[in-house]
Amino acid sequence: PYHFYYYDKDDTSLWGEGIPTIMRDAQKLFNASVRAMLDNAAISAGPIIEANTDLLDPSEDPRDIYPFRVYLRDGMGMEASAAAIRVTTLPSYTNEFMAMINFFMTAADEVTAIPRYMYGETSNIGGAGKTASGLSMLMGAANVTLKDQVKNFDDGITKPFIKALYFWNMEFNTKEYIKGDFSVQSRGSTSLIAREVRQESLNQFLAITNNDTDLRYTKRPNVLREMVKILDLDDLDLLKDENTIAIEDADFAKQQAADKKFEQDLAMMKAKSGGHMSNMPPAGQTPGMGAEAQPAEGEV
Repeated sequence: PYHFYYYDKDDTSLWGEGIPTIMRDAQKLFNASVRAMLDNAAISAGPIIEANTDLLDPSEDPRDIYPFRVYLRDGMGMEASAAAIRVTTLPSYTNEFMAMINFFMTAADEVTAIPRYMYGETSNIGGAGKTASGLSMLMGAANVTLKDQVKNFDDGITKPFIKALYFWNMEFNTKEYIKGDFSVQSRGSTSLIAREVRQESLNQFLAITNNDTDLRYTKRPNVLREMVKILDLDDLDLLKDENTIAIEDADFAKQQAADKKFEQDLAMMKAKSGGHMSNMPPAGQTPGMGAEAQPAEGEV
């Protein structure tokens, strides 16, 4: 009565391998690099000071160090040319160790097939990852591993568990009308793949029909609704309904008709006045109307 999910199945054992086991080599190398970097940083944090106490004055303490310190010393001849205090600086290899650390982090991404940009770390991505479309392509390629894990879960948990429930009902359930031959099909990974294929097909369809000739024959609102459904955005109410579109189209047609009538009236007034319009009404207002319109001579 047990069901197993394997991140990576081992055919020689009942137990599979998880991410820690898969990346154990890269993890050990990563840890060794960090440890070596810290050891190097510890010994190179400051200089090493060597003091010749035979040349120093007996009253001088070489361990008493502070800025602008002056040491009194002795010595004649060859001893006078030798340094009583000598400072040695140990080299720091922090940059070299950081390069090794980044290399082993990348190696861990490769062996586990879970790149860092999958969980938001995009600082070290170059090339195609610098653009939104390129990063989307990389994410799509990395999702192949996710689909494999969904399939492993379906094969190891979902399918055998539902099958066990089915056999129990066939043997012990008192409802005879549910008895029959059934087959369990887990569709987690296949639905992901089918959704991706359908989305790619719709994108190609939109690109091919995006011209004046083909737009007359396509139902573009249906394509947009299907895209919203595939992207799991149908609960956000992103698309307008047909009634709203019809009202907006009617308002737009009415405004166009009013603008056309205004242009016709304006052209007629220009023709009657010989092209001279002293009291031309503003755009959108029909001629002869408005607060500033004056009655003609003889009118009441």
